[in-house]
Amino acid sequence: MGFPVSVSLLDSLTVEEHNAFWDRFILEAIERQDLQYGGLAEGYAMRESNVSATDDDMGHVQTWLLNQPEVTGCEIGPLSDAYGLRGPWFKVPPTRHCAPMLKRRHWDKFRRTAL
Repeated sequence: MGFPVSVSLLDSLTVEEHNAFWDRFILEAIERQDLQYGGLAEGYAMRESNVSATDDDMGHVQTWLLNQPEVTGCEIGPLSDAYGLRGPWFKVPPTRHCAPMLKRRHWDKFRRTAL
């Protein structure tokens, strides 16, 4: 189980301040709780191991965000299935399988050009 996170920052932040905020967020709010985070202003947090995130994890992230002067607003969604009903959120593209003859032709061409 994991939870969605949505963060709004001040528009007046410089690029350096923006990057410093996200570095602190990942280090202090995410990694110190043994969480992983995917996304930026809108993302998803979940545990590093096969353990579900908890209400305490959600509370920690929300409290950390609300205590930052750069944050103008944040929303922490309810716990949800990190893998959904059909597998992980980020699908791994299928590998392409080549016919043995095509591989042999490619390898022969490589050997001729490499010498």
